[in-house]
Amino acid sequence: MVTQHSEERELPRLLSVIEAAHLLNVSERLVWRMIPRGEIRSVRLGGRRMIPRSEVDRLTTDTASWS
Repeated sequence: MVTQHSEERELPRLLSVIEAAHLLNVSERLVWRMIPRGEIRSVRLGGRRMIPRSEVDRLTTDTASWS
């Protein structure tokens, strides 16, 4: 039996803009501004704009290396 790390199991692969903003500790508005500037990748799924979890991971890793 293969077990997954609990954090990986809890977070979906695609996050809403609100969820991504919460995890990045920024406003939803900032995430919306980052999308057209190419600072964060997103996909359109139906009528929703979704952020890949890998993008949130990338941004949190990048900012962690600043300190």
